[in-house]
Amino acid sequence: MSTAHLSIRRPFLIILWAALAAALVQITLGGVVRVTGSGLGCPDWPLCHGNLLPPLESAALLEYSHRLTAVAVGVLVVTASIMAWRSRYRNRRSVLPVSAALALVVTAAVLGAVTVQTELAWWVRLLHLGIAEAAAGCLAAAIVLAVANPTGASAPARIVWRHGHIITTLAASFLVILLGSYVTGIGYGSSCATWPLCRGTLFPEGSQYAIHMSHRYTAVVLGVLIAASTLMAYQRRGSLPYAWRANLAALLIFVVQTLVGAVTVWTGFSTPLRASHLALASLLWVSVAFATALEMTRVGAAPPDGPAEDLTAKATL
Repeated sequence: MSTAHLSIRRPFLIILWAALAAALVQITLGGVVRVTGSGLGCPDWPLCHGNLLPPLESAALLEYSHRLTAVAVGVLVVTASIMAWRSRYRNRRSVLPVSAALALVVTAAVLGAVTVQTELAWWVRLLHLGIAEAAAGCLAAAIVLAVANPTGASAPARIVWRHGHIITTLAASFLVILLGSYVTGIGYGSSCATWPLCRGTLFPEGSQYAIHMSHRYTAVVLGVLIAASTLMAYQRRGSLPYAWRANLAALLIFVVQTLVGAVTVWTGFSTPLRASHLALASLLWVSVAFATALEMTRVGAAPPDGPAEDLTAKATL
C-alpha cells in the first residue's frame, strides 16, 4: 500500500484552530465569571445595564468579556462552516462536525441569554456549559477530519474494542465535567473540605457529601480509562503516533487537573484554582476528543511498507 497523500486546507485549518482556541477561552472565562459571582454583572441581554458597553466594574467587565468571546467563537465557526460547504473546501468528513459545532454555538448563545433571564438557574448553566464543551469537541474532531485522507488507510467502519474503550473514555470525561458543574450549581462544591477523603471517610453520610463525592468517584474511573487508553496507544505508537501523543497529553492533563483539584480543596477553594480546574477539565475533554478522532480515522497511520504519514505535509490550496 502506497503512502497516502494528505490534502490539508491551510486556511480552513487556521480558522478551525482559532475557533477551538476561542471556545476554550470562552469556557474558561465562563468559569471565572461563575466562581467570582459575576454572572449577573450584566443583568440584561444582549445589552449590559441597558448600554452597548459595560460600566467599568469588574463583574460587568468579566461578564461582558465572556459575551465578546462568544461573539468571536460564533464568527469563526460561521466562517468555518461556510468554508466547509464551499466546493473548494468541501470535505465530507469535516462538514458534519463543523455544522454540528455551528448548531451548538447558536444553541449556547440562546442559553446564555436564558441564563441571564432566569437569574443563573443552575440547570440552565449546566446545559450552557455542556453545549459549549460539546461544540469544542466537535471542533477538535473537525480539525482531525479536515486532514484525514478519505482514500487513504482508514479505520474499518465497525467499531473495534479499542474504539469502544476510547469512546467510553470520551463519554466519561464529558460526564465528569457535567457532574462538577452540577455539584457547584446546587451549592455542594465545597461540601467536602478535605481531600481525598470527605469528613474522614470515602463514603460520608449525608446527600450533599455523597453528591460531592460522586464527582470524585467518576474522576477516578475516568483516570483509569485514560491510563488504559494511553497504554493501548503506547503499544501502537509506531503505527499511530498522533493518537499516542493525544492520549499521552490527556493523561498528563488529567494528572495536573487532579493535583489542582486537591490543592483547591487544601487551600480553601480559592477562586483562581477553581477557575483553573474547569479550564484544565476543558483541555482534558478536547485532548480525549482529539485522541478519539485520531483513533477512529487513523490519521498519521503507518502503511505496512512505510513510515507514518506526515501531518506537516505541504498544503494543497
